[in-house]
Amino acid sequence: MEEDWFMMGPLPIRTDLRLGEAPTSYGARIAYLNGQRLTDFCANFGIDLGGLANGGLHPLSQLAALGGVDREEMRRFAVCRQQNKQYRVAGQLVETRWILRTKIRFCPHCILEDLEGFGEDGGPVGKAYWHMAFLRDCGKHNVPLVDLAPERDWGFQHDFTNRILRNRFDIQDSAASLKPIVPSELGRYIEARVLGNATSGWLDGIELNAVTQFCELLGVLFEFGSACKVQSLTNIQRNIAGHVGFQIAKMGHKRIYQALREGLPTPGLLEKAQGHLGPLYHWLSRSARQPEYRPIKNAIRHYIVNSFPIGAGETVFGEEVQTRRVHSFSSFQSECKMSGQRVRAALVEHGFLTLDPRTGAVKEPGTFSATKSKGLMNDLNDGLTRLATSQLLNIPRAQFDAVCEAGLVTPIAGLGDITPHYSSKAAGKLLSDMMRNAVPVEHFSQEMVDIPTACRKLVCGAAEVIQLIIDNKCGSLGKVSGVTGYLSLRVDIQELASLLDGVGIEGFTKADLKALLGVNDPSIKFLIEEGYIEASKSRNPRTRKVASVVTQARLDQFLDDYVPAKELGALFDLKPPTIIAKLKNLGVEKLAMPSGGIGSIYIRDQALGALKRSPSA
Repeated sequence: MEEDWFMMGPLPIRTDLRLGEAPTSYGARIAYLNGQRLTDFCANFGIDLGGLANGGLHPLSQLAALGGVDREEMRRFAVCRQQNKQYRVAGQLVETRWILRTKIRFCPHCILEDLEGFGEDGGPVGKAYWHMAFLRDCGKHNVPLVDLAPERDWGFQHDFTNRILRNRFDIQDSAASLKPIVPSELGRYIEARVLGNATSGWLDGIELNAVTQFCELLGVLFEFGSACKVQSLTNIQRNIAGHVGFQIAKMGHKRIYQALREGLPTPGLLEKAQGHLGPLYHWLSRSARQPEYRPIKNAIRHYIVNSFPIGAGETVFGEEVQTRRVHSFSSFQSECKMSGQRVRAALVEHGFLTLDPRTGAVKEPGTFSATKSKGLMNDLNDGLTRLATSQLLNIPRAQFDAVCEAGLVTPIAGLGDITPHYSSKAAGKLLSDMMRNAVPVEHFSQEMVDIPTACRKLVCGAAEVIQLIIDNKCGSLGKVSGVTGYLSLRVDIQELASLLDGVGIEGFTKADLKALLGVNDPSIKFLIEEGYIEASKSRNPRTRKVASVVTQARLDQFLDDYVPAKELGALFDLKPPTIIAKLKNLGVEKLAMPSGGIGSIYIRDQALGALKRSPSA
């Protein structure tokens, strides 16, 4: 008989299927129009009520035939039970814990509008998205949704029409007492996803269940903090959190990252991502294990990796980190070959760390960019101590200091107030340049000596000899076996003597200049150091000692531009003090000499011009 009823086709008394209506709601309305409860109606027509509630294809086909509606249109908004304790509502994946089965949730204003617009014969419509526990407000009326308590009668739980009508007066009271709330953009998104109208970019490609939880927990983080207990929040508070989180999430990964960086405190030195992100981190690490959560995990993983000192090879949300983005002092030091004190001094020098001036401890946040500090780490790991560098070059300490002073080997800059360190690459290159043209020789002539001996005999410095060697100016360069580096080299002392700086250069000594210009030693030193006069090295042909001299050409260049008071006195047949006083009266300024400097020197054109124009000249 049940099959006969089914084969008869549409019932004479039926109603239209509404957009977004759940199949059990439609069944309850048809049953009510035919004077029956849903459980009795299903029993009379052989429809499995449990199967209908769970979106079974056969029960849906039976109800669609009785109502004369399209089965696929009805199935579109069915609450379909899946495997792994999940449901699909209008095609949207929802975990069991977020599905309302025994409790009816609705908007009182929407129900009253249905009753007023269609009357009891049309019946109130139970919308599919009201089955989702994470939808908490009505976008049309801007009020929170309300619940009807579960019924003991399992079949009556799905009888939406009868349950609503039986509580009609309570619903009217509820509608009158509800206060408007701030509408949730997340709620409107949920409705749009169910109705097939979503247009929020990357979120549309993620399961709705994952989107709603992510947006809500992201909003909780910004609105209530990482220490918030989500279970303690009211529905209205969670609605606000979902709204805030959705506004950020819909803009994509870059906006999420920006919001977290700007909206959350900078992670502290000892702070972990678990405490920093609170319930959001807990959810992603423990509950959100299905593949549909991967895009969300990637967005938060990007923030964590760029905010916390997490190294390559460590895992975040089950995926291995490929590149470190952030260092702490501890992680940076662990990758350096230097001691902690030296590493910290270098980090402070470069501005990566700041120390408390009172305690000397590292101030918060104590983390810094691994990319920006990579160059410093390379310098630190490339660095050699003074002793190690001199051993690499095999050069005595005193001569190593001279080489450093000449700039052939320089300490690595920016390592702070620590013992100088030298680049192993730079030291290795200097060694290679010194040895490049050296020829192994077993027996040497008396003229071939080691560099220290050559320096003593020629009264020159090791740096000067090394510079000649690396400039390829030494035609005779040998090396002995069994010795390395600097001490292994042999140079021709006669050849070297002709190559040294200052050989064959003649000029005026400082004593000569003092007499010529009428100044003292501090004044001569000032004129040379400030570049007024250019000095050259001159090597004594007998003693081979080097002295600074000024060639005739350089002195002539100076005297073309400047004139000493002594020369002016000779030109005008006046004593220098008289010339000095006269020029002072004429307003001509002399060169400002240093403290202790004696002698007056003027710009030639100014001094001669003023004196020639003077009536008493």
